[in-house]
Amino acid sequence: MAETTEQNYDELITEKNSQTALNGLQPAVDDSQKLLQDLSEPDAVEDWRLWLWLVAFTQTTLQKMFAFFKADVATIMANQQYGTTPWLIQEGLKFQLGHELLQNGAGFSYAVSDEATQIVKKCAVNSQSGILQFKVLKDNNEILLPVEKTAYEVYVDLIAPPGINTSVISAQQDVVRANYKVYYNPLVMLPTGALISNPAVFPVQDAINNYVASIIFNGKFETTKLTDAIQQAIGVVNPVEELVEYKYGTLQYAPMPDFRIAFSGHYRFEAADSIITYIPHV
Repeated sequence: MAETTEQNYDELITEKNSQTALNGLQPAVDDSQKLLQDLSEPDAVEDWRLWLWLVAFTQTTLQKMFAFFKADVATIMANQQYGTTPWLIQEGLKFQLGHELLQNGAGFSYAVSDEATQIVKKCAVNSQSGILQFKVLKDNNEILLPVEKTAYEVYVDLIAPPGINTSVISAQQDVVRANYKVYYNPLVMLPTGALISNPAVFPVQDAINNYVASIIFNGKFETTKLTDAIQQAIGVVNPVEELVEYKYGTLQYAPMPDFRIAFSGHYRFEAADSIITYIPHV
């Protein structure tokens, strides 16, 4: 923080007083407050004091300029994230379908910003075997059409750091199925898993769907958290995991590890492939 002119003047006076060769300058005792008082009678103010004030004022001005410069540099450095994952995600979301990407100095940019053509609404970036992998979706978790994906592949190849290979994934959800034994409270829940008070509500299925929906794009599926979610459902006394598996594309189901990031970046629960066995807790 820049010092005031008064503070700088007082520091200069302190330095002046330490120089014995300057003892002849009068008044012998001086500070900024005394100088400002004496200015009411300009003829009584020695020239050296005025010059010292001008030096103090100049010093304060320079300090303010350096402080502003330092703040500007700090801001620039804070925003200088070229090549980092947050930067790549930010740039990935700027894709504009149908617009030419122009070279702008050492990088690329669009001539105009057209939000209507920015079709990518979710973007995640990670590195797999030295390849930058962009996972992307449009609104409502829709995947890119073939022509859109081709354009996006060219786009990310241009914005990525030189020498880095890229790939684009825009795919339907990975699928999760789960088998559980659920011990339930027969005062609250029916043997079908529906609530006695509202047979249209199935708390366990809702809990599973809500947990899967709560996972952020490219976030981790955690089997322990799935069990925790079921445990919190109305009427559930004790859920016992028997099987949790996943698959993507046309592949077969495989055991779900303790945690896993979806190949596509998102999941859906397949109730038709799952078995929930309800056992009354008595």
